[in-house]
Amino acid sequence: MFAFAIWHHQEQKLFLARDRVGEKPLVYCQAGSVFAFASEIPALLRLDWIPRRVDAAGLHLGLCYVQAPAPWTAFQDIRRVPPGTWLEVSRQGLRSKPYWSCRFDGAEPFRDLESAAEAVARCLDETTTLMCRSDAPLGATLSGGLDSGSVVASISRTKGGFHTFRVSSGPAANPAEYRSSENIARVYGTQHHQFFVPAASVTPFDEVVSIFGEPIGMQIIVDVQDLARQAKPFARVMLSGLGGDELFGGYPDHWVLRRLERQRSLQHRPRQRALPRLGASGQRRYREELLSLPASQVFGALKFPEIRQLANRAYGPRMKEAALQHDPAELCERVFLASGAENVVDGFLAQQLMLLNQYGLTSIIDTNAMRHSVEFRSPFLDVRMIELAMRIPARLKIGLSGRTPRRKLVLREAMRNRLPLPTLWAPDKLGGGGTISYDRWLQSEAAVQCHSKLTRSALNDLGLFDTRALEELWLLSSLSPGVPVDWLWGIATISVWLEHYF
Repeated sequence: MFAFAIWHHQEQKLFLARDRVGEKPLVYCQAGSVFAFASEIPALLRLDWIPRRVDAAGLHLGLCYVQAPAPWTAFQDIRRVPPGTWLEVSRQGLRSKPYWSCRFDGAEPFRDLESAAEAVARCLDETTTLMCRSDAPLGATLSGGLDSGSVVASISRTKGGFHTFRVSSGPAANPAEYRSSENIARVYGTQHHQFFVPAASVTPFDEVVSIFGEPIGMQIIVDVQDLARQAKPFARVMLSGLGGDELFGGYPDHWVLRRLERQRSLQHRPRQRALPRLGASGQRRYREELLSLPASQVFGALKFPEIRQLANRAYGPRMKEAALQHDPAELCERVFLASGAENVVDGFLAQQLMLLNQYGLTSIIDTNAMRHSVEFRSPFLDVRMIELAMRIPARLKIGLSGRTPRRKLVLREAMRNRLPLPTLWAPDKLGGGGTISYDRWLQSEAAVQCHSKLTRSALNDLGLFDTRALEELWLLSSLSPGVPVDWLWGIATISVWLEHYF
């Protein structure tokens, strides 16, 4: 992971580059003959010559993708360097080019589970050993799930007695995950720390905006803030299981798309219910539509209809215009086509790495942790591991037999002799490393605060949102699961962002 700049004095050129999947952030502003760059937006905003203008497209795409995807930001005059891309700045202007992308036209794919699992275990050991090189105290996150457990098991092959960490709202929040983390720590003899964060101390909206300098559309990201702050006295470098779900099929969407892909290949209609709740006739029409779409458009058709409905209801004139001009589903399709994927599951891997989960699971994690001088490293996001995962067919990652989803098959097989059985064969994804109930927090302790942010007049005055519609959606969110709390959180942070910078 890296973001760097090199100044070539003789040629008067500046060369900048960002790592392949964007773990390290890199933003810039070009105004006339002046060019400025930094690792975070607040640093650029200390330059008083940089205009502060709202980018409605950045806000809209940020609500769809957690954070505005590159090259957008929430500021019209500040851009983000895309992952795997270099920029050159000279008197002739600015030019950029991607040097790496997630492509499926490389080496021969694996044909059996055993050989794929052996390769995964070997690669994880190699990348973990490399990332354990550190002059500072080293530890690891240990949520109790398969991914973090795999990393801890791999570290333990060469290093013992290191610290492991987990954050939650208490032992009762997710008993299975709690027991699993304790069990793995006991097996490998780590110095395990369970940090309990009461709802009252959850990072508030204002702090989130001050850290990132722009709105963030997912509240669970602030788990990292609490984890880094409390782990700092014990470890300054932390290895994590980040990326395991994306590479090896750990999300419910992977199972849905895998079933769809099989149904597409067999050219028959799905028989089981695994798609949005629409009623019998509605589901039948929806399935038929998904099966008839080009593979590159399938995930966009699954993910964005609900967001479009919310946008039509709550957006003001400026945001509606931005939504018309910047369809998030088209960005997904573009990444799919560029990857050379031949099926919806492989295409989804590329979409996750380069777009969908890119900003919520890499640079945001880095920014949050580095605020406390703690560096997160992710063995699963090493380029060798990514390119290995791209050679493993979906059938070796996601099992379809029976009614219970079996995800990350190849990783479970790779860790068969390393992890306790309850962790290895947990029936479903245990969580993202934190078990703080943000939905409940927003509807209880933070309800007044969140509601006040959603009804601020600035949202209306700038033509961004209809605050009356937002108030109705806020009331509905406590009654219906059809209104995603993450989306309302994102708008609340937009409100705070406007207070801070405009």
